[in-house]
Amino acid sequence: MELIAFGVDTVRVAHDLQQCLPMGDEAYRRELAQNWTVNVRTEKDEVLGLFESRTAFFQDAENSTIRAQIQNAGRTLVTEYSVPRVLSDSVLNLELATPEQVQDVTRDVLERIRAVTPGMGAVDAPRWRRLDTAADIAAGDARPGLIAAASQFMVPGARKVVRQVFPGETGRVTTTQLTFRGYDKAKELENKTSRVLKALEAVERDAVMAKMEDYRTRGTVRLELAQTPKKSGLSGEDVKHSNIKWADVLEAGFRGGVVTIGGLDYIRREVDGRADLSPQTRNALIAFAVRYAELGEDGMLSAMSRATFFRHKKKFLDAGLRLDDVCTYSGEMDLRPVIRNVRAG
Repeated sequence: MELIAFGVDTVRVAHDLQQCLPMGDEAYRRELAQNWTVNVRTEKDEVLGLFESRTAFFQDAENSTIRAQIQNAGRTLVTEYSVPRVLSDSVLNLELATPEQVQDVTRDVLERIRAVTPGMGAVDAPRWRRLDTAADIAAGDARPGLIAAASQFMVPGARKVVRQVFPGETGRVTTTQLTFRGYDKAKELENKTSRVLKALEAVERDAVMAKMEDYRTRGTVRLELAQTPKKSGLSGEDVKHSNIKWADVLEAGFRGGVVTIGGLDYIRREVDGRADLSPQTRNALIAFAVRYAELGEDGMLSAMSRATFFRHKKKFLDAGLRLDDVCTYSGEMDLRPVIRNVRAG
């Protein structure tokens, strides 16, 4: 396991305006609508009863990653964007940003929004409601195993956890305040470029293709931690030390940093050794695992009805088997060197 890069990708930033925008003024909303999409709708609240909600949305025409919303009756501006895409002014994200770049881009985007928002004055210190930090790791032949390991990730202190496994492509673990994802970076980039590659200039197209081939050759897996705190948000200091948070969560989530994946060979041995299963059931479980490893959940749902797929999936899980082990890799993976490198900055 070799660390290729670490940094920040997408952020969502809340700015409290020191002077509230007059969203209740119809004339102001007409002026705002020259650059924003303004929504006025009637909502119901247990305390207030019926009331009129006024919000506005902005999508930057020059860089589609930049989005903004006016919330809280004109008191709060929320912006969201991929920091690397703002820096590169590209439709694709090939890099990760440093904490210093996050601060610089946050100021630049705020000024860009200010230029299209009439009457917008000073704001308080920004609060990050979302902060995506990620490490690109050269996993080599262990790539499918590391992706499978992502679905085993244990979120420290979480009560309600949602897991999604797409063998060979993505493992995702989600809670109310945190999402961890491990995915094939080359595959993700390939899915994106298939839609936009033709529109790129020749130089950028060649750079993307070279990067994609490098990701594929090195078996690159991105391990991404998205923090979405529900209360006050993250401070500038939290952004500055985001590498330590990533390292601490990854170390705890992977139980110290060493993960073992059984793989299809393990599943075959496990099923073949079960005397309580009939030969037909053993064959059906192994066939399900092999096909799942090849197609993933989306592919399985395309190849058969939902009822049939979930019936087979339930039988697989009821037999005490794990979808995490449905991959072509088998063995132990040591992430401790990567975690140490990220923590050291």
